[in-house]
This record gives sequence, structure tokens and C-alpha cells, in this order.
Amino acid sequence: MALVFNINFLLALLWSEWLITRERSKRTFAWLRTLPIDDRALAGSKFVASAGLSGLFWVLSTALFAREFWRPVGTWIVLLTLVLAFGGLAIAAKWRFSWRVGHIGPLVVFAAPLLLFMAIAGDGTDRRDAVMALWNAPWGRSVVSVSVFLFYVAIVIITTRWVARADTVDLVD
Repeated sequence: MALVFNINFLLALLWSEWLITRERSKRTFAWLRTLPIDDRALAGSKFVASAGLSGLFWVLSTALFAREFWRPVGTWIVLLTLVLAFGGLAIAAKWRFSWRVGHIGPLVVFAAPLLLFMAIAGDGTDRRDAVMALWNAPWGRSVVSVSVFLFYVAIVIITTRWVARADTVDLVD
């Protein structure tokens, strides 16, 4: 199960590499900005393509190799939103920052809460039981998936606005 999740996580990172870094190196953003296409549509298409590919591979890989993720379905949805948010964060970081920060930034942003969760849950039986009680509550997984989805929407909106305001030089260098 962990292998399936990690492969999808890596694929989300690779989509951002293909969608952003490759176009930055070939400088096709400069050409795209000369076309009568709105910058928001250009930026939004990157996020839609990444989300579509990540979602498709998540559904296929979990259906074929890790059906355990589907029970309960709330866990499957939380993990799907995590993969989508990571892919969106990778696109935003690679577009906005240098290639070094673009590669490591999303991993750091996602690793910090995970390490904090592991420190809280793994510190003692009482804390672990409290965290698991929140997770297993009827609203626990819903709150997490909605929070991660809102984080993803914020990434898309902020990045789309930045692309619309950015100079072409900022998008290709």
C-alpha cells in the first residue's frame, strides 16, 4: 500500500517537472504569452492537467494494486487530496522559484506536518489514542480532506494570479 501511495506521490512530482521545468528550459512560455490566450487559462491548464493525470493514476493504481485504500473511502479521499495538493504545490514552487527550491520546497512543506504528526502520535499511547480517535471520528477524515483541498485551491488561485501579473522573464528564467 505504501508503495502505491509513494509512486503516485512521485508521479505528481514528475508531472510538475514535465509541465513546468521542461517548458521553462525550452522557453515556450514566452511563445505562449504572445498568443491570444489569457494567462489565467495558461496557468489553470497546468493545474488541470496535473490534477487529471494524478487523479487518473491514483484511481487506477489503487483499484488494481491497493484496494485496501478504498475501505473506508474517507482514507482514499484524504490520500487523493494529498497527492493533488502535492502536485499543485510542486507546480507552483517550480514556476515561482529556482529549480533547487522548486524540487525541495514541496517536500519540505509536506514533510513538516507529517513529522509533527508522527512526533505527536508516536510519543505515547495516550497521544496516539487521542489522534486516532480524532481520525476515526465521523467528521475526522472529512475535515482533513476539505482542509487539504482548500489548501490546493489556495495554491491554484495564488499561482494563477502571480502568473497573470508576472513578466515573461520571470516565467522563463
